[in-house]
Amino acid sequence: MIQWKQSIAILLAGCLSLSLVACSGNGNQALPEGGDDTSTVGRYIETPIEADWGSDDRILGMQTNESGTVSFYTVSKSGDPVEVTRHEIGANDAVTSQPMDWGQALPDNNTMVSAIAELFDGTVILLTQEDTGTNLYRTALGQTECQPISITDWPTPSYSVEGTYGPSTIFPAGNGFVAVFNDQPEHGLEYRTADGVQTSTISNSMLYLGNNDVIANNQQVLVRDIANKLLLRYDIATGNKLGESACNFVDINTAMLLTEDAQYLVDATGLYRQTLDGDKWEQIFNGEGSSLSAPANVITGMALDGGDGYYIALSTSMGPRVIHYIWSNETPSLPDTELTVFSLKDYPILRQAISEYQTQNPNVKVTLQIPSVEGATTEDVIRALNTEILNGSGPDILVLDDLPAQSYAEKGVLLDLNSVDGLLEGVLPNLTTAQTHGDSIYQIPAQFTIPVIVSKTGTTQPDSMSTLLQQIQANNGDVPYLVIPPNLDAAESFLMDWYLPCAPEVYSNNTLDVAQLETVLGQIQSMHSQLQSDAAKFGVTQEGIWVETDSMVESIDDGIYQVGQGSATAHVTTLTGRTSLEALSFQQDGQCQIDSLYGRGRFLPQCSVGITANSQHQEEAEDFLSVLLSQSVQSAYVGIGFSVREEALKEVTLKTFSDENGKLQPLGEQFLNLCQTLHSAIPRDAVVEEAIREQASTVLNGGSATDAANTIADAVKIYLAE
Repeated sequence: MIQWKQSIAILLAGCLSLSLVACSGNGNQALPEGGDDTSTVGRYIETPIEADWGSDDRILGMQTNESGTVSFYTVSKSGDPVEVTRHEIGANDAVTSQPMDWGQALPDNNTMVSAIAELFDGTVILLTQEDTGTNLYRTALGQTECQPISITDWPTPSYSVEGTYGPSTIFPAGNGFVAVFNDQPEHGLEYRTADGVQTSTISNSMLYLGNNDVIANNQQVLVRDIANKLLLRYDIATGNKLGESACNFVDINTAMLLTEDAQYLVDATGLYRQTLDGDKWEQIFNGEGSSLSAPANVITGMALDGGDGYYIALSTSMGPRVIHYIWSNETPSLPDTELTVFSLKDYPILRQAISEYQTQNPNVKVTLQIPSVEGATTEDVIRALNTEILNGSGPDILVLDDLPAQSYAEKGVLLDLNSVDGLLEGVLPNLTTAQTHGDSIYQIPAQFTIPVIVSKTGTTQPDSMSTLLQQIQANNGDVPYLVIPPNLDAAESFLMDWYLPCAPEVYSNNTLDVAQLETVLGQIQSMHSQLQSDAAKFGVTQEGIWVETDSMVESIDDGIYQVGQGSATAHVTTLTGRTSLEALSFQQDGQCQIDSLYGRGRFLPQCSVGITANSQHQEEAEDFLSVLLSQSVQSAYVGIGFSVREEALKEVTLKTFSDENGKLQPLGEQFLNLCQTLHSAIPRDAVVEEAIREQASTVLNGGSATDAANTIADAVKIYLAE
């Protein structure tokens, strides 16, 4: 929490076994003895390693030792002193854990151990981040003392920082270590002895090297060049380039391994191997639906098990995990049941649930169907879906965002979820009742976002867009009344930001109210004109600020800070997740207030799911929804969206808004109260919204709101009548 807030402040200033299908149809497929790519049995299975570590610990330094055992370290993120434990995996995946006393020997100045390099002779190099900068220490297995490694010839950074400058991470290599520099292409990699003496430099053209972009063995170092989609190999002793290979299928969340004869890559799509003298990649196994593919899981390391298996380390929302992937000749190569999920969009929380569900149900394959709309309209896609449903061949589960959910409910397409025992336990009841149809519940949101207005404490809240416009126009101060958004010139984005909070007046029960649509479009047109005038007068706009968190990059709502700093009276925005709460948590007590926009208690459902009434796998579909709404999935941090599970929502709120004594701050209480009193779900329909977007330029460039509303109505008339 503290480190996360520090990073924002700087920017503003400046288990069960899971079966995995081994890829077939690949002439280079690497299968263990006894397996072949045409067999109906045999695949890799996923087994978690049981060990004692904290939920906030990080896994560092995973490697296969000369003895053939696999070792790794867990390090506490906080604590005084920092806690370091060495783990070694033995026979039958038994783990021996040994607490190290090195933390006692490190300085007590917010020291964080960011990397550990264990050499084959037992020497251990620690890389730390301290108040004084980056430092290196040398110790050894069995020792308690840590000796500082004095290095005076680190490359000079391109930016000004206090304290010493050093590498971002280190890796063991031979009798020394490889130091990685993120900001110095000419000193991208350095090889140094255990005493810190530099012996070679590997220059490269990459401005940024992530901690998982480099790996080494005794003689060579492997570097991933993301920009050019290459893997580059260098000789450690000389720094000379030994070779390169194309690698265009790996994403950011990746770990690598380099042995004497092969290089390995693992990412969300699976595990890959290429011999050092080859030019083709072999997929060892497909990671689809495995723990690797869960969006909240960050891959932090990998190692060979000495046989046909692999250990892979993950950082997850529930703490660190180590998974053992081993080949099983007895396991069927394909699951015997397929559960299909249809969605017009790709939701990270949906993929998180798929990963956890398949971990618990290895004999069920979950297929996520996200149709491509190339050469077809969204309306065409929905019509095709409707035909499949009527023919009895449709998906088992529907993500109803952007689909005609109300029509489906009326026509008996969806199962009443009230019949599923225990499904709604722990879910905020106001969010489920907001989407009822009569006494029935046909859909449940997995997440939600909230249109709000953040304003100075004591500000009168507008009850409509027209009232807000009047408040803006009455402003005679030295700063704008409303924070001016950065998308004034982005017609579609601006229009939809202001339309969606008013959507229930325009579109409900599969009916479009043309007169209300005309009114709303006219109000948005006036709002756009007024904000353009204010932008010209005050010369300020909301800035877009981005921050890297975990395995993703997110935007920070700068408008909230502007209100807190007195640069504006109010800010209309949508609270979308943790970054929104972090921005609110920076505001001093009594400085700001947060209210539902126009006081209407509305929210935007995210990933609302329902089960089709004619599903052939109703029991599996019910179990999947239970996993989607479970505490483990709902607690996973996957970016946009708040948890609908009350326990998980309170957990993230307390972490964000707690004071030094662990007490919830007033803005945190306001946020929780707001979530618990929401009562109106904003309806979404992709076809209707597409028609509205197409009129954005016309409306915001001064065209007739009446003509635009009629054009929209004509475009969706046939669709809504079906």
